[in-house]
Amino acid sequence: MKKVLILTVTAGEGHNSVANSLKTKFESYDDVKVKTLDIFKEYSSKTKAFFIDDGYRAACKYALGIYNMIYKALLKRDPLKKETSPAQKTIEKETPYILKAILDFKPDLILCTHFYGAIILTNIRKLYPLNVKIGAVLTDYCVHPFWEATTGIDYIFTPCEEVESTLISKGFKKEQIVCLGLPVKEKFSINRNKNECRETLKLNKDLFTVMLMTGGGGFGGIKNLFKSLLKVKTPIQIIVINGKDKNSKKSISNIIKFSKPKHKIINLGFINNIEEYMCASDCLVGKCGGISTTESLCSRLPLISISRLAEQELANLKFLIEKNACFVIDVKHKLNKIIDEIIANPKLLEDKKKNIDKIRKPNALNDICEFMLKDSTADYSILTILEKISNKEILRGIREAKKQIEKYDKTRKNVLIVKAKNLSKNKMKRKRQN
Repeated sequence: MKKVLILTVTAGEGHNSVANSLKTKFESYDDVKVKTLDIFKEYSSKTKAFFIDDGYRAACKYALGIYNMIYKALLKRDPLKKETSPAQKTIEKETPYILKAILDFKPDLILCTHFYGAIILTNIRKLYPLNVKIGAVLTDYCVHPFWEATTGIDYIFTPCEEVESTLISKGFKKEQIVCLGLPVKEKFSINRNKNECRETLKLNKDLFTVMLMTGGGGFGGIKNLFKSLLKVKTPIQIIVINGKDKNSKKSISNIIKFSKPKHKIINLGFINNIEEYMCASDCLVGKCGGISTTESLCSRLPLISISRLAEQELANLKFLIEKNACFVIDVKHKLNKIIDEIIANPKLLEDKKKNIDKIRKPNALNDICEFMLKDSTADYSILTILEKISNKEILRGIREAKKQIEKYDKTRKNVLIVKAKNLSKNKMKRKRQN
């Protein structure tokens, strides 16, 4: 029997969504046992777990400008300072618990859906020979801050080739980077008939259909987007997915009640069959989150994205724009005008779908699981002694190992600086001589 350990973090629902997709897929194989650990919910205080999750949500909702400023500043950090990054302090307390959980479960392979898990495993390997296959999933079409502190894992799975150079600059080797896509639920990659989906969902088969979904956090401006859709000239069908945001659903209902729109509107809360509504729709209006972007790509559903986004979502949007695989709502291109233009010129949507076909990776979930299961036998014989070592001793040893690495990196950096200066001086000298 193969044992699989998945490490995730609740910071928004994207990382957990990937973890659940991986868990479901692994469990579909014969003789595979899966265990999922939410690092901070499992081993941290409720206050810390709350801050990791709701702190992120609050920052995006109420202080997006500050969040993006900090994010960009962290991106500029020297990769060689990875031992002293803010993320290192965040995961210190949890590291010994994760090591003990690994020794208890003895997995044949480990997958991380967040850099925190990958940092923990990288730090453990600085001191102990953790002989198990370790992979991590990059959940956006860009490289976030702190991934430079995860280079001790075996593989990082990326959604696109474009991130490879950034990962290498952060210290990854080319052979560690595996571009198989971002794993989302398989149901988003199933080919369905649009008319059959509309019939099942009791939708009008003949109306142009727009799906509006900005996530359940309440920071996607769904109400204003809906008002803009009401201005579309031709009668359309609007499917609003509010998720767990009950206030948004209520607001949309009030607008419908008092505006008496000419369009057919389906106002929904949290649903479990988003893939069917995606199949029934002609386009999706929403944010450029890594998971929702990938779900729309797998569904071949063109995205019309808002432009007020968190920095990593802006990177996702930039990727789609470069591939000419989405539409963008901004000051010049208002939502209702974009929809009017698409209805008047259906080729616009078809062109986007052709470009989507060039970048979508609908088999990512299967490919990553197959890749990780191959040659994934672990050996814990050397580490059995650690079962009797205290958490304090483990943490003390890892801290010392990190200090030694930091000292080595600093020395290496100084040598490189001296070499660069000497090279520059020699070039200037040769110019003067000529």
